[in-house]
Amino acid sequence: MEARIPPQAIVDEFTRLSDSINIESDPRGGIVVARHALELAQTQEWAWGIASAHAAIAVCCANAGELMDARKHYEIAIPELERLDHRKSLRVKNNYANLLTGDEPELALPIHRSVYQEASADNATAHTAASALLGLGNDYDRLGDTDRFIEFNFQALELAKANHFSEIISVAKVNLAEGFATQGDFESSVQQCLEAIAFESSLGNLRTIAIMKMILGNVYLKMGLLEAAIEAARECLNGTELLGMERPVEALRILGDVAALQGKEEEALGWYEEANKGSSIPANPSKQKTMLSQAKIFLKRDPAKALHILMQLLPLTQSTGDKQNEATTHHALSECFGRMGQTSDALKQFKLYHEVCDRIMSDKTRRQLLVFRVEQEMEKHEAETKELRVRKLHLEKELGNTTLQLLAQTELLSGLRADLLQIARKIPATEPAARELRERVKRLPCESIDWEKFDTQFKAAHPDFVKKLMAAVPDLSPMEIRISTLIRMNLKSEEIARLFCVTERAVEFHRLNIRKKMGLKTKDNLSLALAKM
Repeated sequence: MEARIPPQAIVDEFTRLSDSINIESDPRGGIVVARHALELAQTQEWAWGIASAHAAIAVCCANAGELMDARKHYEIAIPELERLDHRKSLRVKNNYANLLTGDEPELALPIHRSVYQEASADNATAHTAASALLGLGNDYDRLGDTDRFIEFNFQALELAKANHFSEIISVAKVNLAEGFATQGDFESSVQQCLEAIAFESSLGNLRTIAIMKMILGNVYLKMGLLEAAIEAARECLNGTELLGMERPVEALRILGDVAALQGKEEEALGWYEEANKGSSIPANPSKQKTMLSQAKIFLKRDPAKALHILMQLLPLTQSTGDKQNEATTHHALSECFGRMGQTSDALKQFKLYHEVCDRIMSDKTRRQLLVFRVEQEMEKHEAETKELRVRKLHLEKELGNTTLQLLAQTELLSGLRADLLQIARKIPATEPAARELRERVKRLPCESIDWEKFDTQFKAAHPDFVKKLMAAVPDLSPMEIRISTLIRMNLKSEEIARLFCVTERAVEFHRLNIRKKMGLKTKDNLSLALAKM
């Protein structure tokens, strides 16, 4: 399909539709609008518009939880955008990799890495490069490598600071705080939280401040700083109340856990009850932790009630694949059955606890092997790419040398031709061979060029150029295709004219025809347009 631009009215309508897509708050409404934009682009056979609409549908589908549809639309959009709009294709590929991170981080990892490498080479795509670094961190986090998670978030943070990407600074700070907390480096986690709160305060981002207060409260709780944990959790709740947001389950759980540690069990149960009411999502990890905390209190005072809570919790942990919570639940069930005198059930739960722990260790080993294999594949791919790049440079150098030799050869033969023509003019016109000699001499430089060798070398250095040129501009003549290859080699009209034994004016005429057939405007550079192919 030709990469043409439809009438301005169509472009304006397409843009209006695209701008009206509300991806986060109304993804299903966004899908409807994006499909309308797709139909609009399809009626005009507008390749860029079609690819962009598919990309918008993909993002909306992902936000609506329709992951298979999202993948389908990404896989349609990306190849077309790679051909038509390289910078946009990098952004879309990064979004696609983010989608894969959840269930297939081993597939997302090489895509994020490729996007980062390409985007970091262009200042105009620095934001995409920083986003790809965040994506790489998330991939390693899903694969169980917290060190690399922290490493890539630090890189994203540095790049974001250099370019003033405030939203990426915010995300990187949150990730670093959680990463350090996972490692048990609570002081570094607190430092990241406090720096993030100060940064977000300067921007007036109350929502992010509330999130950071919640993380800070959790870290203080793990450090045993109970009063600081209470203060941070309450500030989080006050912040979300001011914003009209749902009270975070995690902040309520923190207050409950602090009360439990202080021996205030009734107060703790009150906070846990409020936390359970606060989330309508059963799979919420904070809600699962709250149910575990509730059960621990009831283990001593009412094992039957604890059993009821734990039996509700167990399928939730299994459905979300949270093996750590599943193992803890089995352990709590074992203790619960033991207190109730049900020894066989207690032993069964204890056995299940160890089985889940074994699976956790097995999964960790599997993830480590997976990371090793993925990184090996990426290194192999990068080595092959480097080798191809070196080979391409070598082929381009050979082609350049051949072109220079052709120019030197035609210049030498042109001089020889001029000398022979002078000699031919001295031969009487009545001589039969005189006219034939003059005609042969005129064609001397051109007939000596080995175009077959040139074409072979050009194809080796630029294998897809002629194919892409003919696909984009199918009505070019053979002469115009040949001249296009020479322009691609950065030859001037004067040099091309010498190779074909024609006037420079004739070459300019061909260049004008090529520009018209490509649909270039006066300000567009022909050499640059051909180089993009």
